[in-house]
Amino acid sequence: MNIPLQVITTLTMCLLQLTQASKPGSCPTPPFPAGFAQFCRNDDDCDGPKKCCLTEVGYECTGPKNLPTTIAKPGKCPPASSYTGKVLLCANDGDCEGSQKCCMTKAGNACVPPVDQPKPIKKPGFCPPAPLATGLAQFCQTDGDCHGPKKCCLTNVGYECTEPKKEPPRAGKPGSCPPVPFFPGVAKFCQTDVDCHGSKKCCLTDAGHECIEPLQKPPSAEKPGSCPTVRFAMGSAKFCRTDAHCSGAKKCCVTNVGYECTDPVKRPLVVDKPGSCPPAPSMAGMGQFCQTDVDCQGSKKCCLTSIGYDCTEPANQPSKSEKAGSCPAAPSPTGRGRFCRTDSDCHGRKKCCLTSSGYDCTEPANQPSKSEKAGSCPAAPSVTGTGRFCRTDSDCHGTKKCCLTKVGYDCVSPGNFHDTGRPGKRSAGSDESVSRYEDKLLKCVLMFLSGCGK
Repeated sequence: MNIPLQVITTLTMCLLQLTQASKPGSCPTPPFPAGFAQFCRNDDDCDGPKKCCLTEVGYECTGPKNLPTTIAKPGKCPPASSYTGKVLLCANDGDCEGSQKCCMTKAGNACVPPVDQPKPIKKPGFCPPAPLATGLAQFCQTDGDCHGPKKCCLTNVGYECTEPKKEPPRAGKPGSCPPVPFFPGVAKFCQTDVDCHGSKKCCLTDAGHECIEPLQKPPSAEKPGSCPTVRFAMGSAKFCRTDAHCSGAKKCCVTNVGYECTDPVKRPLVVDKPGSCPPAPSMAGMGQFCQTDVDCQGSKKCCLTSIGYDCTEPANQPSKSEKAGSCPAAPSPTGRGRFCRTDSDCHGRKKCCLTSSGYDCTEPANQPSKSEKAGSCPAAPSVTGTGRFCRTDSDCHGTKKCCLTKVGYDCVSPGNFHDTGRPGKRSAGSDESVSRYEDKLLKCVLMFLSGCGK
């Protein structure tokens, strides 16, 4: 008799549903078609609450559905052992009678009495230093999980009950730890000074926290002498912090590798060399080619420059009385150059003035003389030149005056004055002479070197 394949499949699924009733919940609806793989035979082959169900790949461990509502009872489970079984005698605290809880045991999930709540006060003593490599086990959570005076401490296997150590003294051992290295380690061979033998202290080193000999108490004052001059860029190492970290007469100085113990140099006896440093630039460098004037040869001083502290010629002291005259009006905008600092930096009668290029040696503006030449300048033309053939009447020969003309400031004959001081009428000969002079001078400027003065 031939039994239809669909009937056989249905009967098989029903039998499987009956055999898979050991764990709470039910399998999801089997897909169609289903696979032929066999990753499990019953729920006991699956970890935790998973069930052996038929899926699209075959029989495999799958999360169940229609799980009962989770109920959490007061208290907590005992610490789980390092090896737990796969038996599922309960799914949550609601499956257990009375005050029992569903906990992980050596057999698997089972109902066990809860442990007492941890005491609010920790047990006396403190845990030993944690080793460099610690385990992942969790045999306890608090000191209340441990019997007697034992404490829950981190060891090489994980958290477990350990005999405590005595309380450390309130004050550490005398002395101080060396400076912390630039890259400290992560090892923990000690926690406090009490973990170290003799006079050693628990200090942070390049390996981590370990017991080392302490430094002597630093003196109240720095060691005599001064640090040498840095000739190169400063490094980032930190082998010391103060002079007390260095042995003997050495001092903690900045060098081309960083802070390290260095033999000092004698303190300079000379205070300051005469003169003053030039003004510091807006962007100063970080070099340290000198520290004081005594580091510089001759009359040079240690000044801040564009490259840092360097030996520089001192700026001349300004004279008590500046040169005669005054600077021309400063243009807008002005430059940032510094070709002079005081009038004494300039030759002759030139003064150090602010110009379009910065401070530069410039001819001073003429001060009006106490008594100008008689007469007045002719009326300035509507279009004037930019020439400067004179500045004051004293630059002109005879009775001529320095006036504004078509070519600029030039020496011209003045107009006549009446007794009232107002300009009088010129004679025809004078007007003709001035006109001829102006025409000749304008022609000379326009023709440049094409026969002027021949």
